Amino acid sequence: MPQFYPYITILLISFLAGITNLGILSKADRLICLLLFLTILQESIAYYMRIKYHNNFVTFHIYTPIEVSIIILYFCQSINFRRKKLIAIVLISVSVFFSIINTIFFQHYNTFNSYFLLYEGCVVILLSLLSFFRLLLRDDIVPSKMAQFWLSMCFLIYWSLAFVDLGLFSVQISRTQTLARIFTWVLYSSNLLFYAGVGAVFFFYKKLTPSGE
Repeated sequence: MPQFYPYITILLISFLAGITNLGILSKADRLICLLLFLTILQESIAYYMRIKYHNNFVTFHIYTPIEVSIIILYFCQSINFRRKKLIAIVLISVSVFFSIINTIFFQHYNTFNSYFLLYEGCVVILLSLLSFFRLLLRDDIVPSKMAQFWLSMCFLIYWSLAFVDLGLFSVQISRTQTLARIFTWVLYSSNLLFYAGVGAVFFFYKKLTPSGE
């Protein structure tokens, strides 16, 4: 897969930009750095399994509940909920439970777990919108100077595109190969845009107010 190399390159550059600023990253933003590291690991394993076994869906069944858990922790840290620990525990528990139920009863580990990804999209979009709402309520900050604003924007744009794409992909993949290719490339481009955006936030991090502050 030639498209793997530009994708993993952007991931690595974004991760290195985060590591470079590790000493000044807030607790919330360090979670994004952790997310990048785990994504690099996941995508590398998935690439190997696709070449070796021609099926890597099991890696996504394992990784996606971890991914959404880290994203939930990020938003709970950056938004500063009053009972953020309880909210994080409840949301993560529900997510992991749904992932397990989906894998056991609906979409086996050797198939694409699109149902869970659609659920993840809903969760992340709602948290992103809540993040914007809480930022706009504050009169002591300029939202565009906040790392939280730009990271929330990256999440919102990516998952809005992915949400629509995954929904259409689930419906159309069995009908026409051409549409399946189009949806796959839209999702791939969305990933490139997302990780490039996160990398840009880390690259200009010293000029921004860290998330949660």
